[in-house]
Amino acid sequence: MRTTRREKQASRRRQEQEYRDKILVPQAPILTLQKNEPAEGYETRGLTPYVPPRAALPEETVDPKSIPKTNYALVILAYSLGAVGLGINAWFAWSRGSSLPDKVLLSSLGFIAEAVMFFLLSQAKALWVCRQRGSFAVACIVWPVLFVFALTNSLGFASFNLSEANTVRAERITPAVADAQRRLDILSASRASECLKRGDKCRQLEKEEQQAIESLREARAQVSSTADPQIASAAKLITWMSQDRFHPSADDFAMLRLLLLTLLPQLGGLVLMVAKQRNL
Repeated sequence: MRTTRREKQASRRRQEQEYRDKILVPQAPILTLQKNEPAEGYETRGLTPYVPPRAALPEETVDPKSIPKTNYALVILAYSLGAVGLGINAWFAWSRGSSLPDKVLLSSLGFIAEAVMFFLLSQAKALWVCRQRGSFAVACIVWPVLFVFALTNSLGFASFNLSEANTVRAERITPAVADAQRRLDILSASRASECLKRGDKCRQLEKEEQQAIESLREARAQVSSTADPQIASAAKLITWMSQDRFHPSADDFAMLRLLLLTLLPQLGGLVLMVAKQRNL
């Protein structure tokens, strides 16, 4: 009887303990066995279940196919453009010297300045990528100075050669100029022989000679106006395309052409910076 009663009481206690565990601790209980305790002395402790930490997100990887590669064709063209700029600066600086030592020094200065400017942009890009802000700032300060110096040499080269070419074309002999020159020569010879003794015929020949000089001047002015047909045609083309809304003059296109001829030879370093990529 006593054994049966004890078993019933132990069973009731276990049921009550299980009920308390379900009501008070909704989490799964973790049973811990105290050392040197009998099996009946299990102590239940409600602990917060272990939540494993989230796995670290994988780092974003860059697709190698999306990385721009070095364009070797542009690199070659950039070096070619840089060589043209070197030649322009060296030649114009050479022409500014009066003696041979002066020519050599000025030419060397133009060559070195152009070369430094050509490679400095690519180096500045590499410094920025490597986070060397101080050296990058120095490059940003030095490059505009070299760029302005190179532009002045390029401007002198372009303006000098365009002026020389226009002068040569303006002095060419056309049929109209040849006829006016021939008539002036005849009148000049007649006036020289007739005016040994001044008279009415001498005065008449002098007037005709002056008219012939004016005719020759007009013929040469006509040739000079067509010495550079490119800018005149460009002005007419813009007027035609805009349906007479814009009327640029030939001088406007002359200045635009001079700007392009001055600026383009100095862009080799910029093209090299864009075309050449770092190897990752």
